[in-house]
Amino acid sequence: MAGLEDVFAPGKTLPETKTNTLNTEVPKMKIMIGAAIGAIALSACASAADKMHPVSHAHIGHVASGWTDTPKGMGLLPTAFAEAKIAAYHAEVALKKPTNLAWLKAHTWHAVHAVDPKAAPKGGPGLGYGVRKAAIGAAYHIRIAAKSKDSTANIRLHAEHVAVSAHNSLARIDAIVAAGKKIQVARSAGEALPLARKIVLWSKQLTAGSDANGNGKITWVKGEGGLKQAKAHLGYMMQGENIAMMKK
Repeated sequence: MAGLEDVFAPGKTLPETKTNTLNTEVPKMKIMIGAAIGAIALSACASAADKMHPVSHAHIGHVASGWTDTPKGMGLLPTAFAEAKIAAYHAEVALKKPTNLAWLKAHTWHAVHAVDPKAAPKGGPGLGYGVRKAAIGAAYHIRIAAKSKDSTANIRLHAEHVAVSAHNSLARIDAIVAAGKKIQVARSAGEALPLARKIVLWSKQLTAGSDANGNGKITWVKGEGGLKQAKAHLGYMMQGENIAMMKK
């Protein structure tokens, strides 16, 4: 049998024992457990972050408060309102000189530019974005919000109301553009004036909507609701989601 001096002699190593094995395995287990706990914590943080910044709320924000390509980064619906206001203003101004053909042509065309700059490529008053593009964008993003995985019943309910009201603008814009083009080729103020009056009506309806069924009310339904109704239902949605309301 070897003596103690042989065991601890220079160049000798301790024989592997169960105790030595445990001493090396325990740190490995601690590392593995720590990594698992870290992964769980990261997952929990990610889940919490998703709840704090839902995808649906991001798209609601694009409609209400800010989008990448709008003037000054405004929300799509505020942009539609701003352009609709400019269109209505110039439509009204056109009627101030009902016997002046050049005047009628100039200001009704300004209204056309405000609703759809692509239809009046030479430019004119307005933000250069157009009610059409803004309304289409608002309807698109609010429907994406409704289809998001984190969407709620509240979002899904009001999203359709917002989208339909915004889309109602498109038929009115088509009518304004068509009338504006006819005025541009009119040979007399008498020929242009009735069309100019229709542009005033349609430009007002962009915001206020119209009572299409004659029941004394303007709601979000197809053919009735305008930007005003879209804003109202967006407000109901945002209130239900505890999101800061859209500015007037």
